[in-house]
Amino acid sequence: MSEPYDLIIIGSGPAGYVAAIRAAQLGLKTAVVEREHLGGICLNWGCIPTKTLLRSAEIYRLAKAGMEFGLTGQPGFDLHRIIARSRETAARLNEGVGFLIKKNKIDLIWGQARILAPGEISVGETTKSAILPQASPPKITKGAGRYSAKNIMIATGARPRVLNGIEPDGHLIWTYFDALKRVSKIEKETDFVSATIKSPQGLYEAIEADRVLSAVGVVANVENLGLEELGVDLARGIIQTDGTGRTNISGLYAVGDVAGGPMLAHKAAHEGVICVDMIAGIAREPLDKMRIPGCVYAYPQVASVGLSEEKAKKLGINIRIGRFPYRANGKALALGEAEGLVKTIFNAQSGALIGAHLIGAEATELIHGFLIAMNLETTEQELMETIFPHPTLSETMLESVYDAFGRALHI
Repeated sequence: MSEPYDLIIIGSGPAGYVAAIRAAQLGLKTAVVEREHLGGICLNWGCIPTKTLLRSAEIYRLAKAGMEFGLTGQPGFDLHRIIARSRETAARLNEGVGFLIKKNKIDLIWGQARILAPGEISVGETTKSAILPQASPPKITKGAGRYSAKNIMIATGARPRVLNGIEPDGHLIWTYFDALKRVSKIEKETDFVSATIKSPQGLYEAIEADRVLSAVGVVANVENLGLEELGVDLARGIIQTDGTGRTNISGLYAVGDVAGGPMLAHKAAHEGVICVDMIAGIAREPLDKMRIPGCVYAYPQVASVGLSEEKAKKLGINIRIGRFPYRANGKALALGEAEGLVKTIFNAQSGALIGAHLIGAEATELIHGFLIAMNLETTEQELMETIFPHPTLSETMLESVYDAFGRALHI
């Protein structure tokens, strides 16, 4: 067995590699165990590749609307090139994670990890091909064997949940979030897919389609890690923690998707930093899940943080609500993005911002402004005294605050 580490992290997704970098910054001797791809599902197959594909779709949509902007010509697209660009972007960032591991002098161990006892793991050979960074390989690349550490962190992420009885093949069936709850059976025929749906009245109906989009959620990667034998507290496949990553087993921590929702990369990365700080003796507050922004990368974009109007009312909070439409914003009209809305929710007594919700162009880029305001406990008066640049979409945020207190200027 090699010299003990201060921290071994299982998984190199957003939680794992970010936690490893933070640990190295704090002077901890750190290793990362990865069985598949540096950067995890998010970087290689989820967050980044899908946004690259979405960008191609956005440009194509704008090109088709060219006449509205005084442009002529008919756009076309090359699907193979679109997909190739997505893969190239993922590969570039995958290589970037390898560079960061090398830069921070973190050991990389390839293989399937299993926890044998507190502070001890074994790493078996992996049968899956690993995407190795070509330009900047990590400091040390190790393989199968036994390794020990004062602390072990599980950051193995999650994977798509598949339908029972029929495997996704990438052509007829794709998988993602939770839906199709009334589907009782899916059958793949030669040229189509048949889904049997049960109505609320108990009647069955068969629907035929070229393809089925399965959106039945994701599950945490907790199998084959030795957790049950170790006595780790699990509930419905989620490792139970105290909010800072600490489990019921001394020296064992869990962050990211394996520690429960929301299963978001930015939540996982922040949770990893909190956990490492705690391990290093730096006092941190547990993760506040009400301060985690949620984003939907579609058209139009959707983003939110904090309480909804319905939730605030259920909690008995006296609230003030502001709304401002994109169609009243000069920059939105210039961009041809008039459809959208910003909604803000304030505590009427204290003036504190307790929720914000946006739908429209660049909503996912704007939401962090409200998040910062919430974290700093900014009051409505302080927000209204803030100068927003003109012309920008961000002015819709200020106008929504104005509207909540009867001061909207442009509606």
